[in-house]
Amino acid sequence: MARNNQKRARCSNSFTSKLVARIGGDEFILVLPKSGPEVAEKVMARINSYIAKEKVENLVLSISMGYAVKSDDTMSLDDLFTSAENAMYRHKLTESSSMRSRTIDMIMTSLFEKSEREMYHSKRVGELAEAIASQMDFSPTQVNQIMLAGLMHDIGKIGVSESILNKTTKLDENEQKVVERHCETGYRILSSASEFGAIAQYILEHHERPDGKGYPRGLKGEEISLPAKIIAVADAYDAMMSDRPYRKAMKKEDAIRELQKYSSTQFDSEVIDTLVNKVLKHNDN
Repeated sequence: MARNNQKRARCSNSFTSKLVARIGGDEFILVLPKSGPEVAEKVMARINSYIAKEKVENLVLSISMGYAVKSDDTMSLDDLFTSAENAMYRHKLTESSSMRSRTIDMIMTSLFEKSEREMYHSKRVGELAEAIASQMDFSPTQVNQIMLAGLMHDIGKIGVSESILNKTTKLDENEQKVVERHCETGYRILSSASEFGAIAQYILEHHERPDGKGYPRGLKGEEISLPAKIIAVADAYDAMMSDRPYRKAMKKEDAIRELQKYSSTQFDSEVIDTLVNKVLKHNDN
């Protein structure tokens, strides 16, 4: 609610009749004479139901509302506005995080709709990262975070065109640069929601390399978080084990040899050892 006294003065004479007025750039007031909290809450619920039906591409629309009731003549109009305004801000604080989470869910859904291959790949990477993390003695909470990071590691590809995502030949240099930006895009998307803060960091780093030749920041060695190294190995292994438009899937033995070939340079040796000697061996038994 805006605190413009002139605007309030103009509204005050209409307080005895129903009134909807714009009081700021994106702020509105609804006056309901002789109405109690029950009516206000029903009106707010009805407005929210209409908002929930509206979709704009990958955005979730939301509106923050608050109300106040003038219960006696001693309560001034300014006090009433302030009370409603405070209620609106409290609502805004509690709802903003869940709204961002819903937006992230919609982005993931849209990415999977753009590319079915990305959907299945992301789910397998999440499961494989979870299995590796479990064998490396992470806590249950950390294991769940790493699984989610694996599932969402390519969320930044929402900004990559379908023609590139589904290209049947190898990417050219410019197309590869477009794809490589997905780490930073994913980080920006996820870091907007506080509950995804750690996951956002893992996703930013999952194409970094121990030898410092990765992207986007050229981190090396211990500068890279262990969860990011886990996702890197899970991502690479699943990519090699899957058919791609420009090549057939590798055999398991060949994929393992490829990982071991680049151990300590492109991939973390401890993570590779855990994948090969614990996760994959367990799956074979």
